[in-house]
Amino acid sequence: MTNNTLRLIKVKKDIKSNLNPFQMIYVENTYNRALNKNIQKEYKSIVELINKELFLNFYYNPYIFKKEVNKKIIKYNFPYCKNIRLNKYKKLLSNDFLMDYLIDVDKDNFPPSFIEHKCEKDDCYVYYAMALSENISITQQIKIFRYLMNQYSKKEHPISNSFNGIQFCIGPSEQEKKELEEKNKEAYIPPTEDFADEHFDSVSLNLMEDVHRKIAQLRTYGISELVIRKLFEKKDNLSRLVITKKNKIILPDYNKLEIDMRPMDKSVYLLFLRHKEGILFKNLSDYKEELIEIYSHLGNRKNNDVILKSIDDITNPLKNSINEKCSRIREAFVKEFSDDLAINYYITGKKGEPKKIILPENLIIWEK
Repeated sequence: MTNNTLRLIKVKKDIKSNLNPFQMIYVENTYNRALNKNIQKEYKSIVELINKELFLNFYYNPYIFKKEVNKKIIKYNFPYCKNIRLNKYKKLLSNDFLMDYLIDVDKDNFPPSFIEHKCEKDDCYVYYAMALSENISITQQIKIFRYLMNQYSKKEHPISNSFNGIQFCIGPSEQEKKELEEKNKEAYIPPTEDFADEHFDSVSLNLMEDVHRKIAQLRTYGISELVIRKLFEKKDNLSRLVITKKNKIILPDYNKLEIDMRPMDKSVYLLFLRHKEGILFKNLSDYKEELIEIYSHLGNRKNNDVILKSIDDITNPLKNSINEKCSRIREAFVKEFSDDLAINYYITGKKGEPKKIILPENLIIWEK
C-alpha cells in the first residue's frame, strides 16, 4: 500500500468489542514518530474535521486515557474490580492494537494508515484503509481519504443520470391499499399457545433504547472492550445474588450493586428465581397465584383490577407481556455491567425449552 492510495482490508469478527462503524481509526504496526507527532500537533483540527464535517469519531490510541479508559467503563466491564490504577497500564496501549485481527494482510509491512468501516459480512468486517504520508498535513490526508472512498463507492454503485421510464409516487394507490389489506387478512394466523415462546428472542433479548444509549456512551470510540481486555485479564467473576428481607436485589461482590426493577418486573424475576428448573411459557398460567402472592409482598399496593389484569396478561402465553417483562429484567442488569456477565442473571432459554436464570444456585441467597 503506497501513500494515499486506497485498499480494502478485512478484520476478524471475533473481536468482542462490536467495532463502532462511525469512526476513523489510526493504525500502525510499528511506532512512526513523525506521523504521531503530526497527529498530536493537529489533533484538535483533526477531531473538529472528523466530528463536525464527517460526523465520525476519531480513534487515536495514545490519547485513550484522556477520554476512553475511565472509571465508568472499567466499572461497567469489570464490576468486581476495585481501586484500579490506570497509569501503570499506559505502556500497554499502542496503535498496533488491531494487527492481530487483520485477515490476509502482510502485517510486518503494514504502513501507518487511517481505516474506516465499509460494511459487515458474515465472517468479517470490511474497512477502507489509506496509508499516510509524513509530508502532508493529516487534515489534508483525511480529505483525500474521504475523496478516494467516495470515488470507490461510485465505481461499485454507479448512479444513472437517466430518469427515462421512472415514475415517482408518494404512496400506494387506493387500489394497492385494498389489495394489501386483502393479503394481510389472508396472511393472518391466530396466535398459538407458543406465541410468547416464539417471540422470546425477538422481544426479550432486544435491549431497550435507554440501554442502547448508555452502552453507546460507554463505547464512545467503539473499541473500549477490546482495549480493556488487553489491559486487564477478563474473568468470569460472578457475584452472589442476595434477595434481602425487603426484597432488594443486591450483588455484594460487585461493590454492593443494587439492581433496580419495577414491582411487576421484580415479581416475575423472583418467580423465575424460585424455579431454578425453569418455566415453560405455555405453562405460565399455572404460576398465576404464585405471581400474585409474590407481588403482594413487594409493596403496599392492593391487588386491584389493574394489577390482576397485568398478571393475567403476563401468565397468558398468547400475549407478549412476559417477553416485555423479560426485556426489562435484562435491561436492569445490562445497563449496570457487560452482557457476558449479565447473561448469568437475567432470564434466558431456547425456543421450546423452559426459560430460566442460569446463575448457579449456590450463588443465590435469600435473606430470612
